[in-house]
Amino acid sequence: ETMQRYDRFVPMVRAAITAPRAGAGSKLTDRIDRFVTHKLWGTLFFIVLMALIFQAIFAWAAFPMDAIDSGVAALGEGLQGILPEGWISGLLVDGVLAGIGGVVVFIPQIAILFFLISILEEVGYMSRAVFLFDRLMQRFGLNGRSIVALISGGACAIPAIMSTRTISNWKERLITILVTPFISCSARIPVYTVLVAFVVPAKKVLGFFNLQGLVFMGLYLLGVAAALIAAWIFKLILKSEGSSFLLMELPEYRRPVMRNILITVWEKVRTFVLEAGKIILIISVVFWFLRSLGPAEARQAGAAQAVAAAQAQSLDSTATANSVAAAELEASYAGILGKVI
Repeated sequence: ETMQRYDRFVPMVRAAITAPRAGAGSKLTDRIDRFVTHKLWGTLFFIVLMALIFQAIFAWAAFPMDAIDSGVAALGEGLQGILPEGWISGLLVDGVLAGIGGVVVFIPQIAILFFLISILEEVGYMSRAVFLFDRLMQRFGLNGRSIVALISGGACAIPAIMSTRTISNWKERLITILVTPFISCSARIPVYTVLVAFVVPAKKVLGFFNLQGLVFMGLYLLGVAAALIAAWIFKLILKSEGSSFLLMELPEYRRPVMRNILITVWEKVRTFVLEAGKIILIISVVFWFLRSLGPAEARQAGAAQAVAAAQAQSLDSTATANSVAAAELEASYAGILGKVI
């Protein structure tokens, strides 16, 4: 349909225009495009630009995320001090409030990511990135527009999957949706940090590279490789009769309109909170019930064994309470389910 429109109207436009529009803007755009759409220099520029963007995401979002985390923790302590002990207090603090905290804590990263990507879109660069990687993406059954979703998956897979609506071919859209979760999102960073610090020694490689930093980067590259390999496998499995086309305009570079950027950020954050937030909140409440309930005899026996082991090791009250909580969690339905899995 899109190509039919082009075939019909492009000849009309060419017949109506007597001379190409010349101007400083178009000349400057052509000069910039010779660099940013170059196979080598354009790819290197894209890699450096994305590295700077993700560095900015983690650097700028650290303070608001810590503030939100501390605020949610303080609110939970306040509610525990006000509410009487019981399952209602646990449900509100450890279930509902923890679920809400798990949603809002990622708002800064999502907002910063889409703020920076929206600036690139407003300037006109993202269409160049789509054009630059379209041929490479198609080898893996993806589309040039898939690069936007894969980049967004570095912050959170949910809004990244939402951005695949712009991919017209159903096969490429479905493959992009299926492989985007392989990209390491921000929620995995704490897990990576703990595992790398626990397993990998902090020593230098080649004199100046930190081995832990290289392994940390390798985990991200492993996610990218897994996404591309999975996309190639899905390309072989899924069959599509329609051909893949990438028809898009490469606009002149222009000054970004801040109103458009802020509207985009607001819509993405609101959609994440309202759509993904409901699912995360429900899962958090369900998981609280699984953690809090279990066979009474097994939970009591586990707690008694933990107390006896703590007394034998002369642990203080805090360590004893942690041991008891761990034993009760292990005997809960969540612990049983975890062992089965």
